[in-house]
Amino acid sequence: DRTVAIELDPVFEMVTTTRNESISGGDACPGYWDYVGPKHSSEPCKAEFLLNVHHGGTLNADLTWTNSSTALSMELDSVYDGQQLSGRAIESGAHIRATLYAHTRYVVRVSAFALSGGSAPAGITPFNLTVTRPN
Repeated sequence: DRTVAIELDPVFEMVTTTRNESISGGDACPGYWDYVGPKHSSEPCKAEFLLNVHHGGTLNADLTWTNSSTALSMELDSVYDGQQLSGRAIESGAHIRATLYAHTRYVVRVSAFALSGGSAPAGITPFNLTVTRPN
């Protein structure tokens, strides 16, 4: 007369997700040199996409946008320890490739900033993010 809860992993497969989003710029966005410093949880001008990974494998992420007056950055972090797993990519057509570990949560972060060190240009920058990863 016992109840046992067993949590099963889904069957392994590679999943591709495409997001068409937008991000706002303006005075609230950090400059480039502020951005590459410590992260702030209340940092404006960013979009975060949470990934729950059940099986280890390779992630490929592609970020594109057409507004050349705004710089966007894409990075991949481990949610548990905040460790940055990939470098920043600041040109349209940016690509990140990283190895993911099983049973871990990650976040893909897209941020707007100005390369000049000032605030990002005001307005909305549409972007396209495509992520292929193990489920």
